[in-house]
Amino acid sequence: MLNNKVTILKKVTSQDFREINRLISGLSLGKIRPRPLTMSQFTQLLSQKNVFVLIVRVGTGKEKKIIGFLTVYLVRIPSGVVAVSEDLLVDEQYRKWGVGRFLMEYGINLAEKKGARHISLRTNPNRLEANKLYEQMGFNLVTTNFFRINLPRKK
Repeated sequence: MLNNKVTILKKVTSQDFREINRLISGLSLGKIRPRPLTMSQFTQLLSQKNVFVLIVRVGTGKEKKIIGFLTVYLVRIPSGVVAVSEDLLVDEQYRKWGVGRFLMEYGINLAEKKGARHISLRTNPNRLEANKLYEQMGFNLVTTNFFRINLPRKK
């Protein structure tokens, strides 16, 4: 049973740590597979003032497990505060339950309350369901050149 509540993760338990890493392992970055977080990295992530890890759990009591999460971070740039949404991940078994929409709506509201001018996200164009969700929620496709260099650079 979905608890209909988004929680901002402030402290990580070993169970939370395992569940988040399980979800991250399903993230596709093309040919690059994400490395699991270490407990130290996760603790460091949560300690950052303007980084919010949002989670949704299912179950009751000790049987609660994380079925979705979203990271939202805010950055002050010269033109104001902007928010970025990263890594919206929902357990495959719970997709189409509205968990992604629920998390994203919470993230948008959080960014707005924190004074962000806008919230941005990137997604793979092949993730048709995700793209459809973002469009339904009012996100607009922005045509821009997005450049990246992978580090460390190959010599």
